[in-house]
Amino acid sequence: MRTAPARGRWAEDEAARHLVDRLGYRLVARNVRLAGGEIDLVLRHRGALVFVEVKARRGGSKRAAEAVSADKRRRLGRAAALWLARHGVPRKGCRFDIVTVEGRGSATRLEHLTNAFPVDERWGV
Repeated sequence: MRTAPARGRWAEDEAARHLVDRLGYRLVARNVRLAGGEIDLVLRHRGALVFVEVKARRGGSKRAAEAVSADKRRRLGRAAALWLARHGVPRKGCRFDIVTVEGRGSATRLEHLTNAFPVDERWGV
């Protein structure tokens, strides 16, 4: 059995592998910590900058979109706005996705929600 931090790292590895190897995303950054928030993955896909929240789920857990609370979305938005400002990237053309990872080995299942929640203008994104 994995510890919670180890399971989180494993889930992020699985999500990154899926997005990059299978879907053609380009990884830009991992585990970005800014303004009291952490962005698990920052990727580029078809001209969009994608901020991804990864959740390791157990069987029977709620859907990915429900796994990220309103408070977590606010923290992600603030961190993303800071990341964009620090890297001189325009604020338009980005989105927030959620990936949940469950299972092990060949039984690993991923759920990827594109544009999982709207970008709030108050975040400056």
